[in-house]
Amino acid sequence: MAESSKSYIITQYGLSCFEPTGPDSYQARTFNFYLFPQPHGAYNRRFLCDASSLVFLSEHGFDFNKCISQGVPYMPVRTRDFQLLQVNRSGEPRGGEPVVVTTDNDKAFIADLIQLVTDWLAGNMPSSSSMLPNGCAAATSAAGSGTDDERMGTSADEADPVAVAAAQQEQQHAELELPMMNSYQRLLAYQELSKAQFGVEGHPGFWMKKLPDSRYIVLVRATPQQAEQFEAEARAARIRAIHDAAGFAAVFDLMRRSGKPAVGHNCMFDIAYGLYSFADAYLPSTWRDYKKMVNAWHPGGVFDTKYIAKRLPEVFDRDTSLATVYTHLMHSEQADGIQQLLEAAAATSGNPVQLPSVSHAPG
Repeated sequence: MAESSKSYIITQYGLSCFEPTGPDSYQARTFNFYLFPQPHGAYNRRFLCDASSLVFLSEHGFDFNKCISQGVPYMPVRTRDFQLLQVNRSGEPRGGEPVVVTTDNDKAFIADLIQLVTDWLAGNMPSSSSMLPNGCAAATSAAGSGTDDERMGTSADEADPVAVAAAQQEQQHAELELPMMNSYQRLLAYQELSKAQFGVEGHPGFWMKKLPDSRYIVLVRATPQQAEQFEAEARAARIRAIHDAAGFAAVFDLMRRSGKPAVGHNCMFDIAYGLYSFADAYLPSTWRDYKKMVNAWHPGGVFDTKYIAKRLPEVFDRDTSLATVYTHLMHSEQADGIQQLLEAAAATSGNPVQLPSVSHAPG
C-alpha cells in the first residue's frame, strides 16, 4: 500500500460535505475535482502509469488534456509549509563563514563585478567591454512598459528634448541584468553585492531581484525605502505562488482542521493515497505509526462503510459493493425494514440513533 501510494498520483478526487439543516437532517454538497501536481520550485512529482488504467480512463471519457491544463494543482502540506518557511527566511542574514576567494580567476570576477555595478550606479552605460569572466556582457533595461514618451505622459512634440533625453537615460539605467552565472559565481556575487561598498549608510543603492531562472541576477536602482517595498512585494508574490501551486492541499488541510469524521467506502487505499499526495509525501513503515498518522490527519475518525456493511450480514448478505449497499438503503423494498433493523441494533448496543434524512444540493 505504501509503495503504491508513492508510485501513483490522484487525478480525480470526489468530496461530499454534509451540512446540518435541522434536527437529524443534512444537506450534501458534492464536488469532483480534476487534480494534477504542477511543478513548483524543488517540487516536481514523478509517478507511474499503467496502460490498462489509461485505457480504462479513456474509455470512460476521462479528459487528459483538461486534467493537465486545468486540473487543480497540489503538493503535500508539509512541502508547502517548508517552501513558505524558506520565503520567510530569505530576508534573514545568512549564517556561516564567508567564502574566501583565493584564485586569480575568482578575484578577477569580483573586481569586474564591482566595477560594472559601480559604473552602472554612476550612470555609465555598460559597454561591450563590460564583461565578467564568463564572457557574457551585462545589459541594462528600462523599468515599466510602453514608449519613453508614454511613460512620461507626454507626446514627442510637447516634451522638452533635454528632459526627454534625461528621462530616457534614467530609464535605461533603472535595471542592470547581470550575465548568466554558475552557482558558485552567484554565491560570490550575492556575497559581494551585499557588502556596504556601493551606497550611502550601508545601503548599496539597488535591490537584487530574484528571477524564476536563478542563473540570472537583476539589480534594480532603488532607495532604501523602495528596496524594502520591492522586497515586501516580491515576498508576497512568492507566497501567493506557493499557495497557488499547493492548491488542493488547502482543502485537505481544512478537512483536518475541521475535525469532522471522514467516511468512505473501501477507502483504505484512498486514505493512504491522500496522505502521501496531500499531507506529507511520506508514509510510516509500521502499521502502528501509520494509524497515528491517519488519526492526526483525520482526527474525527475514519469510517469505512464497506467494513460496516460486512459487520451486518443480516442486512447486506455477502454483497457489500457500494452500489448494492446504496440500493439496499435507499431504493430497495427492504429499505424501511433495514432502517428499522439498524435503529434496533443501535439501541441494543446502548447507542440509540435516529437515522438522518439527507438532501442533495443542486449541481
